[in-house]
Amino acid sequence: MSRSEEEKKEQAAHHALHLQDRSLLRLDGVEEVLRFDERSVLLRTELGLLSIDGEELQLTQLDTEHHLVTVCGRVVGIFYDDRSNGREGKKRGLGALLR
Repeated sequence: MSRSEEEKKEQAAHHALHLQDRSLLRLDGVEEVLRFDERSVLLRTELGLLSIDGEELQLTQLDTEHHLVTVCGRVVGIFYDDRSNGREGKKRGLGALLR
């Protein structure tokens, strides 16, 4: 896939997250929950892999029809992996801001 085709695909995709008080995270554009436990959640979104690190994490909503996920607990890091989109790149994260 060419770079311009990849950019068009990303523009058509939708993904958003809303973090409230570091304890309630609402996400849309989630395609699949790959794994979760009380310390981490790994999701495949329309824009790539997303890793959430924290403490006492729980999936409190999983709506596969509307691609919505809600995570409760103490969020300490949110990281995207650009390599999941077929591009070479580093993990980008909000973790430094949340610590």
